[in-house]
Order: sequence, then C-alpha cells, then structure tokens
Amino acid sequence: MKISELFLSEDQEQSTSFTAAEYFAKRKFKIKDPYPYDLSLTFQPVTSLEGCPSEINGNFTCISTHISSLEFAPKIIHGNFTCFDNKLTSLKDIHKHINQIDGSIILNAAAWNCRIESNILGLLKIKNLKEIAGLGAYDPFTKAANIINKYLPNPTLDKIMDCQNELIEAGFEEYAEL
Repeated sequence: MKISELFLSEDQEQSTSFTAAEYFAKRKFKIKDPYPYDLSLTFQPVTSLEGCPSEINGNFTCISTHISSLEFAPKIIHGNFTCFDNKLTSLKDIHKHINQIDGSIILNAAAWNCRIESNILGLLKIKNLKEIAGLGAYDPFTKAANIINKYLPNPTLDKIMDCQNELIEAGFEEYAEL
C-alpha cells in the first residue's frame, strides 16, 4: 500500500466519517491488542475511537479528527497522548476511559478548534500521568492544567481534594470536577 493511500483527500474527508474500526478496516490496517507501536489517527475524519486497541505500547496521537468523546480510547498508553483540533469540550470521566498514561497528555483548549471547558480533575486519577500540557500559554485551560500538574503523578485522594480546592479558589470551578 502506498503511503498516500493511508490518507483521505479533502473531498473524501468532507463527505465521509468513520469510527476508528471502520477507518482501520478501510485501510486494511491490522490492529493488534496490545498495539506494539505508536498509533496516530491524525488528520482522519474519525468520529469515534471505537475499535482502538485497549493498550498501546507507544504514543497515541489524535489530532484534527471529529471526535467529541474519549469513549473507546485506549485504556493504557505507554507513552504520550496528544489530542487536539477536535470536538472535545469536556474531559468528564476521562479516568473511566483512560486508566494509565506513561507520559504526558497534550491538549490544546485555546486554539486548533478545541475548547476543553470543564471537568479536568479526572486527569489526576490516571495512573502514571506525568504532565498535562496545554499549548496555549494564557487560556484558562492551561492555567488550570498548571495547577493540576503540581499534584502529578499518582496523587492520593487527599491531594486530589486539595487540587480541587485550589482550582476553585483560583476561579476554575468548571474544571474542578471529575
């Protein structure tokens, strides 16, 4: 298969949407679980992560997609998780979809058509998460993420509650929820 066949043209992208499973099948891409390499859905018209492997032994990149939920995301990512330029507005229950990230999560709420507006406290419940990186220096999400970063990795329940209080005191009530 030619590398150009892995990507859809602009016309195909605008007229077609896929779950991850449909995208992989269309590309005749065999997904093993656990997946032994980095996995990228970047610049694909994926609307759902359904069909992703439950474990990735590398980085997971999901940039410029049409996802609006992290349901069906890999449970375990042995690397970084990069996710922006999509339709996510909340990270509600992220810890129920992703249990472990052995690196950073890179999100952008200020630009790239991604507006994380609430519920980021659940990031503290993701095992081994080292850092939350927001790509906008002055937006509210990045400021709230910087508060959460002080409590990583693997905080106790008391520390999660301390972080929640700090977020509320800083005026980030909408982010101070699981």
